[in-house]
Amino acid sequence: WSFNLRTEFKDEDDGPNGWRHRREAVARFIQERRPPLVCVQEATPAMLDALVGGSAYAWAGTSRSLRRGDEMAGFLYDTTRMELVVHHT
Repeated sequence: WSFNLRTEFKDEDDGPNGWRHRREAVARFIQERRPPLVCVQEATPAMLDALVGGSAYAWAGTSRSLRRGDEMAGFLYDTTRMELVVHHT
């Protein structure tokens, strides 16, 4: 699975399509469908934390600019079915 999450940095510009309006629905969709791996674009650590919170999912990613908190390409994975062996930034 792959999602372009659309960064939260544009939340105000996106109006009703902003992350704050989509966050719960995206998390619920992933929790209900339970894919083993979800690739994401334009995600921030806060966005990924919101998606994995209280679930069997974890995430890994690398920032576009290597600044802490910046948007990134990354992935969520179900820790009951997959194990992250190595992650280099």
